[in-house]
Amino acid sequence: MVKPLLTTALAAALAGFARAQAPPAPSARPADEKPAQPAGASFGAPQRITDTGIALVARLPSGNPFGAAVDSPPALPVKPVIPKILMTDEMFLSIRVDAKGKPSAFKKVRDPLPSLAADVQKSISRWVFDPPKKSGQPVDTWTSVKLDLSMEVDPLKIEQISLMPVTKETPVPTPFEWQPTAAWLDAQKAAAPADGTVPVEQLDLPPPPKKNPWSADSYKRPITVKLWVHVTNAGKVDRIVPIQITDPFLIGYLKRGLSTWTLRPARAGNANVESWDELTFSGTIDCSIELKQIVSLRRTLQ
Repeated sequence: MVKPLLTTALAAALAGFARAQAPPAPSARPADEKPAQPAGASFGAPQRITDTGIALVARLPSGNPFGAAVDSPPALPVKPVIPKILMTDEMFLSIRVDAKGKPSAFKKVRDPLPSLAADVQKSISRWVFDPPKKSGQPVDTWTSVKLDLSMEVDPLKIEQISLMPVTKETPVPTPFEWQPTAAWLDAQKAAAPADGTVPVEQLDLPPPPKKNPWSADSYKRPITVKLWVHVTNAGKVDRIVPIQITDPFLIGYLKRGLSTWTLRPARAGNANVESWDELTFSGTIDCSIELKQIVSLRRTLQ
Protein backbone atom coordinates (compact mmCIF):
# COMPACT_ATOMS: atom_id res chain seq x y z
CA MET A 1 0.00 0.00 0.00
CA VAL A 2 1.26 3.42 -0.85
CA LYS A 3 1.90 5.56 2.26
CA PRO A 4 0.99 9.25 2.04
CA LEU A 5 3.63 11.85 2.77
CA LEU A 6 2.32 15.21 4.01
CA THR A 7 3.87 18.60 4.70
CA THR A 8 5.48 17.31 7.90
CA ALA A 9 7.78 15.07 5.87
CA LEU A 10 9.02 18.01 3.82
CA ALA A 11 9.51 20.09 6.96
CA ALA A 12 11.32 17.24 8.73
CA ALA A 13 13.87 16.95 5.95
CA LEU A 14 14.63 20.67 6.09
CA ALA A 15 14.76 20.64 9.91
CA GLY A 16 17.20 17.72 9.89
CA PHE A 17 19.50 19.61 7.53
CA ALA A 18 19.30 22.71 9.73
CA ARG A 19 20.23 20.72 12.85
CA ALA A 20 23.23 19.26 11.06
CA GLN A 21 24.43 22.77 10.13
CA ALA A 22 23.92 24.34 13.60
CA PRO A 23 27.06 25.40 15.56
CA PRO A 24 27.82 23.55 18.80
CA ALA A 25 26.23 24.82 22.00
CA PRO A 26 28.35 27.15 24.20
CA SER A 27 30.60 25.25 26.63
CA ALA A 28 29.62 25.16 30.31
CA ARG A 29 31.51 27.24 32.97
CA PRO A 30 34.44 25.28 34.44
CA ALA A 31 33.56 23.67 37.76
CA ASP A 32 36.29 25.54 39.70
CA GLU A 33 35.37 28.99 38.37
CA LYS A 34 33.67 31.20 40.96
CA PRO A 35 31.15 33.88 40.09
CA ALA A 36 32.18 37.50 40.61
CA GLN A 37 31.07 39.05 43.91
CA PRO A 38 29.22 42.37 43.62
CA ALA A 39 30.96 45.19 45.49
CA GLY A 40 29.37 46.35 48.72
CA ALA A 41 26.70 43.65 48.77
CA SER A 42 25.63 42.76 52.31
CA PHE A 43 22.51 40.72 51.58
CA GLY A 44 22.53 36.93 51.14
CA ALA A 45 24.61 34.93 48.72
CA PRO A 46 24.82 36.38 45.20
CA GLN A 47 22.81 34.63 42.50
CA ARG A 48 24.44 33.51 39.27
CA ILE A 49 22.89 34.98 36.13
CA THR A 50 22.90 32.62 33.19
CA ASP A 51 21.79 33.05 29.59
CA THR A 52 18.79 30.99 28.53
CA GLY A 53 17.08 30.47 25.21
CA ILE A 54 20.10 31.22 23.02
CA ALA A 55 19.07 31.28 19.37
CA LEU A 56 21.41 29.24 17.21
CA VAL A 57 22.29 30.34 13.70
CA ALA A 58 21.71 27.65 11.06
CA ARG A 59 21.88 27.54 7.30
CA LEU A 60 19.15 26.46 4.94
CA PRO A 61 20.04 23.72 2.48
CA SER A 62 21.66 24.99 -0.68
CA GLY A 63 19.51 22.65 -2.76
CA ASN A 64 16.34 20.58 -2.64
CA PRO A 65 16.99 17.83 -0.03
CA PHE A 66 14.76 15.45 -2.01
CA GLY A 67 16.86 15.79 -5.16
CA ALA A 68 19.45 13.15 -5.97
CA ALA A 69 22.04 12.78 -8.68
CA VAL A 70 21.23 9.78 -10.87
CA ASP A 71 22.65 8.60 -14.17
CA SER A 72 19.19 7.86 -15.57
CA PRO A 73 15.78 8.80 -14.14
CA PRO A 74 12.95 6.29 -13.67
CA ALA A 75 10.63 5.57 -16.59
CA LEU A 76 6.87 5.06 -16.65
CA PRO A 77 5.26 1.80 -17.77
CA VAL A 78 4.72 1.62 -21.53
CA LYS A 79 0.94 1.82 -21.10
CA PRO A 80 0.19 3.11 -17.59
CA VAL A 81 -3.37 2.31 -16.54
CA ILE A 82 -5.31 2.41 -13.29
CA PRO A 83 -7.86 -0.42 -13.12
CA LYS A 84 -11.37 -0.24 -11.69
CA ILE A 85 -11.19 0.50 -7.97
CA LEU A 86 -13.79 0.11 -5.22
CA MET A 87 -13.25 2.47 -2.31
CA THR A 88 -14.99 4.27 0.54
CA ASP A 89 -14.80 7.80 1.91
CA GLU A 90 -16.52 10.01 4.47
CA MET A 91 -18.14 13.43 4.24
CA PHE A 92 -18.90 15.55 7.34
CA LEU A 93 -21.67 18.15 7.27
CA SER A 94 -23.24 20.54 9.74
CA ILE A 95 -26.97 21.05 8.99
CA ARG A 96 -29.30 23.62 10.55
CA VAL A 97 -32.56 21.86 11.44
CA ASP A 98 -35.58 23.78 12.72
CA ALA A 99 -38.09 22.65 15.37
CA LYS A 100 -40.19 20.96 12.67
CA GLY A 101 -37.30 18.87 11.37
CA LYS A 102 -36.71 20.87 8.17
CA PRO A 103 -33.14 21.78 7.08
CA SER A 104 -32.60 25.45 6.27
CA ALA A 105 -28.81 25.67 5.80
CA PHE A 106 -25.71 23.51 5.82
CA LYS A 107 -21.94 23.73 6.01
CA LYS A 108 -19.45 21.35 4.42
CA VAL A 109 -17.10 20.71 7.31
CA ARG A 110 -14.98 18.06 5.57
CA ASP A 111 -15.75 17.43 1.92
CA PRO A 112 -13.80 14.91 -0.19
CA LEU A 113 -15.93 15.79 -3.25
CA PRO A 114 -16.17 19.61 -3.53
CA SER A 115 -16.88 19.32 -7.26
CA LEU A 116 -20.29 17.87 -6.36
CA ALA A 117 -21.28 20.71 -3.99
CA ALA A 118 -24.40 21.65 -5.98
CA ASP A 119 -25.65 18.05 -6.01
CA VAL A 120 -25.01 17.65 -2.28
CA GLN A 121 -26.92 20.87 -1.55
CA LYS A 122 -29.83 19.68 -3.70
CA SER A 123 -29.94 16.42 -1.77
CA ILE A 124 -29.92 17.99 1.69
CA SER A 125 -32.66 20.48 0.79
CA ARG A 126 -34.98 17.48 0.36
CA TRP A 127 -34.06 15.71 3.60
CA VAL A 128 -36.50 15.49 6.52
CA PHE A 129 -35.33 15.05 10.13
CA ASP A 130 -37.01 14.04 13.34
CA PRO A 131 -37.65 17.33 15.20
CA PRO A 132 -34.70 18.10 17.50
CA LYS A 133 -35.74 18.24 21.16
CA LYS A 134 -34.37 19.50 24.43
CA SER A 135 -36.14 18.26 27.58
CA GLY A 136 -38.86 16.96 25.30
CA GLN A 137 -39.51 20.34 23.64
CA PRO A 138 -38.84 21.00 19.92
CA VAL A 139 -35.92 23.41 19.30
CA ASP A 140 -33.71 24.64 16.47
CA THR A 141 -30.20 23.20 16.24
CA TRP A 142 -27.16 22.56 14.07
CA THR A 143 -26.77 18.81 13.77
CA SER A 144 -23.51 17.23 12.63
CA VAL A 145 -23.62 14.16 10.41
CA LYS A 146 -21.11 11.79 8.83
CA LEU A 147 -21.97 10.40 5.42
CA ASP A 148 -20.40 7.03 4.60
CA LEU A 149 -19.87 6.89 0.85
CA SER A 150 -19.14 3.88 -1.35
CA MET A 151 -17.43 4.58 -4.69
CA GLU A 152 -16.84 2.54 -7.81
CA VAL A 153 -14.23 4.22 -10.03
CA ASP A 154 -13.97 2.98 -13.61
CA PRO A 155 -10.52 2.52 -15.20
CA LEU A 156 -8.87 5.92 -15.54
CA LYS A 157 -8.41 7.17 -19.09
CA ILE A 158 -5.00 8.85 -19.10
CA GLU A 159 -4.57 11.34 -21.94
CA GLN A 160 -1.24 13.00 -21.13
CA ILE A 161 1.39 11.99 -18.59
CA SER A 162 4.95 12.96 -17.66
CA LEU A 163 7.46 11.94 -15.01
CA MET A 164 10.29 14.39 -14.22
CA PRO A 165 13.07 13.72 -11.71
CA VAL A 166 13.32 15.96 -8.65
CA THR A 167 16.76 17.59 -8.67
CA LYS A 168 18.68 19.80 -6.27
CA GLU A 169 17.47 22.80 -8.28
CA THR A 170 13.75 21.84 -8.11
CA PRO A 171 11.83 24.24 -5.81
CA VAL A 172 10.19 22.51 -2.83
CA PRO A 173 6.41 22.91 -3.39
CA THR A 174 3.64 23.46 -0.88
CA PRO A 175 1.75 20.16 -0.61
CA PHE A 176 -2.03 19.88 -0.72
CA GLU A 177 -3.10 19.30 2.89
CA TRP A 178 -5.60 16.53 3.66
CA GLN A 179 -5.31 14.81 7.03
CA PRO A 180 -6.51 11.26 7.65
CA THR A 181 -10.08 11.36 8.97
CA ALA A 182 -9.28 10.16 12.49
CA ALA A 183 -6.53 12.75 13.00
CA TRP A 184 -8.73 15.51 11.58
CA LEU A 185 -11.69 14.58 13.81
CA ASP A 186 -9.54 14.46 16.95
CA ALA A 187 -8.33 18.01 16.24
CA GLN A 188 -11.84 19.49 15.96
CA LYS A 189 -12.88 21.83 18.76
CA ALA A 190 -16.58 22.13 19.59
CA ALA A 191 -17.94 25.67 19.38
CA ALA A 192 -21.42 26.76 20.45
CA PRO A 193 -23.55 28.13 17.59
CA ALA A 194 -23.61 31.93 17.45
CA ASP A 195 -27.16 32.18 16.06
CA GLY A 196 -29.09 31.25 19.19
CA THR A 197 -29.76 27.64 18.22
CA VAL A 198 -29.38 24.91 20.84
CA PRO A 199 -26.05 23.05 20.67
CA VAL A 200 -26.52 19.44 19.64
CA GLU A 201 -24.66 18.36 22.81
CA GLN A 202 -27.63 19.67 24.86
CA LEU A 203 -30.33 17.79 22.94
CA ASP A 204 -32.10 14.70 24.18
CA LEU A 205 -30.77 12.92 21.08
CA PRO A 206 -29.22 14.11 17.80
CA PRO A 207 -32.07 14.33 15.24
CA PRO A 208 -31.72 11.52 12.65
CA PRO A 209 -32.90 12.06 9.07
CA LYS A 210 -36.15 10.22 8.25
CA LYS A 211 -35.82 10.87 4.51
CA ASN A 212 -32.50 11.31 2.75
CA PRO A 213 -32.65 11.26 -1.07
CA TRP A 214 -29.20 11.39 -2.65
CA SER A 215 -28.47 13.24 -5.90
CA ALA A 216 -24.64 13.33 -5.78
CA ASP A 217 -24.37 9.82 -7.22
CA SER A 218 -22.14 10.42 -10.24
CA TYR A 219 -18.71 12.01 -10.73
CA LYS A 220 -17.50 12.21 -14.33
CA ARG A 221 -15.10 14.94 -15.37
CA PRO A 222 -11.62 15.69 -16.70
CA ILE A 223 -8.90 15.95 -14.09
CA THR A 224 -5.33 17.23 -13.99
CA VAL A 225 -3.12 16.02 -11.15
CA LYS A 226 0.40 16.84 -10.00
CA LEU A 227 2.14 14.67 -7.42
CA TRP A 228 5.57 14.01 -6.05
CA VAL A 229 6.09 10.27 -5.96
CA HIS A 230 8.79 8.18 -4.31
CA VAL A 231 9.94 5.37 -6.59
CA THR A 232 11.80 2.53 -4.86
CA ASN A 233 14.80 0.76 -6.32
CA ALA A 234 12.35 -2.00 -7.27
CA GLY A 235 10.32 0.43 -9.36
CA LYS A 236 7.28 0.68 -7.04
CA VAL A 237 5.55 3.86 -5.92
CA ASP A 238 5.38 3.65 -2.12
CA ARG A 239 4.78 7.30 -1.13
CA ILE A 240 3.01 10.23 -2.71
CA VAL A 241 2.80 13.96 -1.98
CA PRO A 242 -0.26 15.60 -3.60
CA ILE A 243 0.68 19.01 -4.99
CA GLN A 244 -2.23 19.95 -7.25
CA ILE A 245 -5.49 18.04 -7.04
CA THR A 246 -9.16 18.94 -7.50
CA ASP A 247 -11.04 16.64 -5.11
CA PRO A 248 -9.42 15.11 -2.01
CA PHE A 249 -10.98 11.67 -2.60
CA LEU A 250 -8.52 11.36 -5.50
CA ILE A 251 -5.66 11.09 -2.99
CA GLY A 252 -6.91 7.75 -1.67
CA TYR A 253 -7.75 6.65 -5.19
CA LEU A 254 -4.27 7.43 -6.52
CA LYS A 255 -2.56 5.86 -3.49
CA ARG A 256 -4.18 2.56 -4.43
CA GLY A 257 -3.98 2.98 -8.20
CA LEU A 258 -0.31 3.96 -8.45
CA SER A 259 0.71 1.07 -6.20
CA THR A 260 -0.22 -1.26 -9.07
CA TRP A 261 2.41 0.27 -11.39
CA THR A 262 5.91 -1.08 -11.94
CA LEU A 263 8.33 1.54 -13.26
CA ARG A 264 11.88 1.20 -14.48
CA PRO A 265 13.78 2.55 -11.43
CA ALA A 266 16.41 5.25 -11.55
CA ARG A 267 20.00 4.16 -12.03
CA ALA A 268 23.23 5.41 -10.47
CA GLY A 269 26.37 3.62 -11.58
CA ASN A 270 25.47 -0.03 -12.04
CA ALA A 271 22.69 -0.11 -9.45
CA ASN A 272 19.00 0.66 -9.24
CA VAL A 273 18.36 3.50 -6.76
CA GLU A 274 15.32 5.14 -5.18
CA SER A 275 14.25 8.59 -6.31
CA TRP A 276 11.70 11.36 -5.88
CA ASP A 277 9.96 12.40 -9.08
CA GLU A 278 7.20 14.78 -10.18
CA LEU A 279 4.27 12.99 -11.82
CA THR A 280 1.79 15.06 -13.83
CA PHE A 281 -1.09 13.65 -15.82
CA SER A 282 -4.50 14.52 -17.17
CA GLY A 283 -7.41 12.29 -18.05
CA THR A 284 -11.10 11.60 -17.49
CA ILE A 285 -12.48 9.92 -14.40
CA ASP A 286 -15.90 8.25 -14.13
CA CYS A 287 -17.16 7.30 -10.68
CA SER A 288 -20.51 6.18 -9.25
CA ILE A 289 -21.20 7.16 -5.64
CA GLU A 290 -23.62 5.52 -3.23
CA LEU A 291 -24.67 6.90 0.14
CA LYS A 292 -24.40 3.86 2.41
CA GLN A 293 -25.11 5.32 5.84
CA ILE A 294 -25.76 8.57 7.72
CA VAL A 295 -24.38 8.81 11.24
CA SER A 296 -25.65 11.60 13.51
CA LEU A 297 -22.86 12.88 15.76
CA ARG A 298 -23.41 14.12 19.30
CA ARG A 299 -20.97 16.98 18.88
CA THR A 300 -20.92 20.34 17.11
CA LEU A 301 -18.65 20.53 14.09
CA GLN A 302 -17.86 23.92 12.57
